Amino acid sequence: MFRLQVCFAVIAVLALLSNRVLAAPDVPDGPTSAELRRIAQEDQADRSKPPPYPPEEIRRMKRRDSERRKRVSDRLARDMLVIGEDFDHAALVFQHGEKLDDYLIARELGILAAINESYTSLPALAEYRFLVTIHRKQRFVSQSHFDKRGSQHADPIDEEGDTAVTDPLRLDFLTAPLAESKTKFERAVQESMPAIFERLGKRLDPARQEEFEHSEGTQELNSLFEKHRD
Repeated sequence: MFRLQVCFAVIAVLALLSNRVLAAPDVPDGPTSAELRRIAQEDQADRSKPPPYPPEEIRRMKRRDSERRKRVSDRLARDMLVIGEDFDHAALVFQHGEKLDDYLIARELGILAAINESYTSLPALAEYRFLVTIHRKQRFVSQSHFDKRGSQHADPIDEEGDTAVTDPLRLDFLTAPLAESKTKFERAVQESMPAIFERLGKRLDPARQEEFEHSEGTQELNSLFEKHRD
């Protein structure tokens, strides 16, 4: 059966822009921040076109991904990651890895990024890749596929039981509520941006509320939402 994995592109945009929505103010770069920023930009440039990708391009992308992971692993081993953005960029690189350990460290780095005030959806996205690798259902609904008739469906979801992810928790992780994700796919995050913004605002220290509302990242996300709302 023909099966195509579809990454929700707007989640990736959220992951990149949210650094500037909730990043710690006036934090100086660490010793490898500029390099990690370039590596993350290279990663996203490789994925700037919508899938599916030709087999030869996938092979080239995997080689470049492997080279990027080696560079980031070296910086990790040398304890050169300092600011939240460093950890977020490293998480992005490992989230595009190929084995279980890559997804584990991507999630761990994403959590460290959030602790250091670089708050993105990467912990949820890395968790999906970890779960699918061990043949478990996704929890945050970040992936879908097309069947042989061209109809789009969400990948299997763990949505029942006491430990299932709630919609408020999905918003906390910068992902869309379950019903929207199951039916609107790529549009789900776009149309959930007002709810995500509202949730983020409630989680902020009141002293940073004005900074959040007027940040560069918030303005870009608002523009993105307006662009795609129709």
